[in-house]
Amino acid sequence: MSAMEKVTKNEFVDLVSERVMGDTKFVKVKLYGEIHNVEVEEDENILQAMFRANLDPPFSCQVGTCGTCMAKLESGNVTMDEPDALTEEDIKNGFILTCQARPKSDDCFVNYDY
Repeated sequence: MSAMEKVTKNEFVDLVSERVMGDTKFVKVKLYGEIHNVEVEEDENILQAMFRANLDPPFSCQVGTCGTCMAKLESGNVTMDEPDALTEEDIKNGFILTCQARPKSDDCFVNYDY
């Protein structure tokens, strides 16, 4: 048996870099006077993506009941799972809960400094 036949090759991959992009969206976020470009994965909401981008957005409950993560959607389209803290008037005026909002377009601009 040759030396090459005795060698076992183990391959390791970085699961983060190998992540399938799926339906990834890019969102511009205005937070504390600065504009950030945030990549939002298909399986996460805007707030989760901001955490992953090492941003420090306001939040509390993360389930849509407190309203702490409320921001104004200046452009684009989102869907929200359970926006309990918002009134119909809030929604008509463009407010979203980032803990519940999932972007449906790449032109989303979310303004925390409204």
